[in-house]
Amino acid sequence: MCIRDRFGIGLPQHGLVGTYYSTENWTGPPAFTVISPLVLFAWAENEPWAGPFSDSFSGELEAPVDGSYFFSVNGDDGVRLWLDGKVVGEALQPDTANEFNATVSLTAGRHAIRVDHFQRGGGKALELWWQPPNGPRQVVPPSVLCCLLYTSPSPRDRTRSRMPSSA
Repeated sequence: MCIRDRFGIGLPQHGLVGTYYSTENWTGPPAFTVISPLVLFAWAENEPWAGPFSDSFSGELEAPVDGSYFFSVNGDDGVRLWLDGKVVGEALQPDTANEFNATVSLTAGRHAIRVDHFQRGGGKALELWWQPPNGPRQVVPPSVLCCLLYTSPSPRDRTRSRMPSSA
């Protein structure tokens, strides 16, 4: 899947690629893909649609320094957080609000990140928070999130490319 700048206004340089599915288990062809600067959502009843649906936000996280990073993920319904290809936490109880916390040791630099979320019905929310070493607890800011785009829709054959840098 390739996200293109059809209108010549420039694609966002920071954020995660959000892929939405019309199933609650991340299967089938994507319904749509967006670039989201934040993972901070409280959807109205009909947005993105009533449910069920699932979404996955992926890209890279820029850790500014070596150290222990605290993450908190909240979702209604289920949520899972991946860092560097490994699940670091999940809360997958359907039909309720879920939250988990994880502390992860990261080196300074970029790390693969993915947040998976599913929704069956009712309230819809998703939040990704962090607390870097010696920093405040806050929503993960766009400045540390890097979009990665894929030129193929097949998960087995993904060629990733970074967002073009702005001049």
